[in-house]
Amino acid sequence: MEGKQLKSWISTEPKLDGDYLHLPNWYPPLNSKHQIMHNWETPLMAIDAKQICSKGGSILNIGYGMGIIDRFIRDYNPKKHTIIEVHPLIADNAIKEGFKNVLVGDWYDIVKGLDETFDAIYFDTFCFDNRPDWKIFTKYHVDRLLKPGGIFSYFNRGAAKKQGVEDICRKMGWNKRTITIEFIENKETKQYESISWHK
Repeated sequence: MEGKQLKSWISTEPKLDGDYLHLPNWYPPLNSKHQIMHNWETPLMAIDAKQICSKGGSILNIGYGMGIIDRFIRDYNPKKHTIIEVHPLIADNAIKEGFKNVLVGDWYDIVKGLDETFDAIYFDTFCFDNRPDWKIFTKYHVDRLLKPGGIFSYFNRGAAKKQGVEDICRKMGWNKRTITIEFIENKETKQYESISWHK
């Protein structure tokens, strides 16, 4: 389901300078330094990976971006590691880094055709065209794709909080586990609560 913004994104060459993954110029505030992913997220992704890989098995990550969490997942040697990435050039980056199971396209369309289940799922995408991706995936797809006893986690910042992911998981009766860490963003010390839900 591609809206105008998403179509523009996947037809644009991504700007990756080592510290940031930038959105193209057309995206508000119309400036090429609008970031979609940041290198300072590394310690946050490290703790999230530790949570989702705690039982091993097969892992699904939705949203490759700069590949930060996927490198951490690979270090845990999962039985199978599947990645969904919408941007074809970013997906190529994943393949060049040696990731084998890379599905290219909009997660919204791909998950409908998945006939396998996973021991853990991680979700972290950018919401183009005002589509509430986090709410849609959590409410309508994660339970079907996650094995009994499986683990669901996500980048627990703006979109996840605004779209009520925690409330949806709680209503499904899953068990919540949290690990809180400190990190530095723009020279400011902040706290991050890594959440994993156990089905």
